[in-house]
Amino acid sequence: MKKVTLTRQEFYELIWSTPLSQLAKTYAISDNGLRKMCKKYKVPIPFNGYWQKLKFNKPVRPEKLPAFAMDRDAIELPLRGEDNPLSNGCLP
Repeated sequence: MKKVTLTRQEFYELIWSTPLSQLAKTYAISDNGLRKMCKKYKVPIPFNGYWQKLKFNKPVRPEKLPAFAMDRDAIELPLRGEDNPLSNGCLP
């Protein structure tokens, strides 16, 4: 399975640029799994209503990335590929 390696800053920018539900379609991890990764690496996630406000050009500010010492400088996210397709809820 292919993986993408990101710094904590790049991970933060990814989380604040795209809704978690859409990121789950790109990466082989659920939106809840992404939330857990955010908690583990102390990356704030967008508050409820953030994407709606953004959609209608309301003023919003992303939370700042707090300082956090990591053992490694990399966060790995598995990419969703043909070998790991998105399930549509139907069994073959």
